[in-house]
Formats: sequence, C-alpha cells, structure tokens
Amino acid sequence: MISVSKLLGGARSQNDRVDASGSEPKPVVRWQVTRTCNLACVYCSSDSHAEAYPGELNGAQARALLEDLAGFEVRAVVLSGGEPLVRRDTLDLAEYGRALGLTFELATNGTLFDLDIAWRIHEIGFGCVDISLDGTGPTNDILRGKPRAFERAVHGIRTLTAVGQKVSLRLTITPQTFRGLDAIFDFIENEGINRAVFHHWMPSALVRGLR
Repeated sequence: MISVSKLLGGARSQNDRVDASGSEPKPVVRWQVTRTCNLACVYCSSDSHAEAYPGELNGAQARALLEDLAGFEVRAVVLSGGEPLVRRDTLDLAEYGRALGLTFELATNGTLFDLDIAWRIHEIGFGCVDISLDGTGPTNDILRGKPRAFERAVHGIRTLTAVGQKVSLRLTITPQTFRGLDAIFDFIENEGINRAVFHHWMPSALVRGLR
C-alpha cells in the first residue's frame, strides 16, 4: 500500500500513528459488515454480488462484537464490505460503537450517498470516509461493472465534502489506472482531496483479461 499523500506532502494518516507512550499501538480492525455489494467489480477481492449472503451477523451479534472491540481498546474500526452502506443498520452500529468510545472510518465505493447520509456520517463522527475508484470516467465504470459508477462516486465525494466530512481516495494500480494516472492526479487536485492511497495490483486468474 502506497500513501501518496504522505509521499508528496508529508501528511500522516491514522495508520501511521504510534502510541505516544512508546508501547505497541493497538490494532486497527477492518470489519466487512456485509459481503453484499451494489457494484460488480472485475477483480473483487470478496467475490461480492448484489445478493444476500448467509451467515452474516445480525444486529444483536454485531453490537456484541463492537462491545468486544471496545473492551480490547482497538485504535479504530474500518467498516467495509462488500459495500457497507448496503447493510441497513451500518450507521446505527457506528453510532452504537461511538457511544462505546470506538472511532470509525468507512471504506465504500461512494455510490450510495445522499445529503442525509452524508450529514449523519459527519454527525456520528467518522474520522474519514475512504472512497475507492479504479480510474476516472469510463475506465472506472468498466472495472466497477456498472454504468455511472464514477459519476455517482464523484457525487458522493462532493456531498461528503459539502457537509465538512473528511474524504480520502483509494485506488488499486492496474494497467488501466496506471495509464490514467495523470487524469487521476488532476482529479485529486481539482476535488481538493488531501489523502490518496494506491494499492498494489495482484494479478490472478480472475483478472487475466485486464492487460
């Protein structure tokens, strides 16, 4: 994982911080609250689709997990998926966790935001909303498997920014995103995004066609 904002501007992210006492820092927990997703990304790491999956925690079980995490004094909880906002009680769970003293980030594809959701996220007190893209315009839409995915993600970024919510951008370096890096950096600058992280692409049989 490459923190581009750190390389270019010296900015530190929550994952860079070290416990002030010098002791080993508490872990950051990434919790896939659901496997269900509204997109159909070509190289999805969780093989998610727009369908319900058995075995996911119900509301009571999820709250019990948050209580355990608070007891462990974890540094932060990153809510991801699938697409975490597909799960109807994701923000309710974050609100419950905040009351327990937990801090949260949200890892999302950015396509499901409206003003009400953005305000609620900001009021709950999410440290950051990490929005993932696979390039700009049609490149993103092709890799995300849905038309207008880029347009809707841009709307999500702007809606969150409008309510004062901190937003970061995450991209995976693929042959397509590499060829479009100039446009990506222009987009980051034009939208005023102050944190961007690029992940390494790990080819597999599922993505042999992406060359």
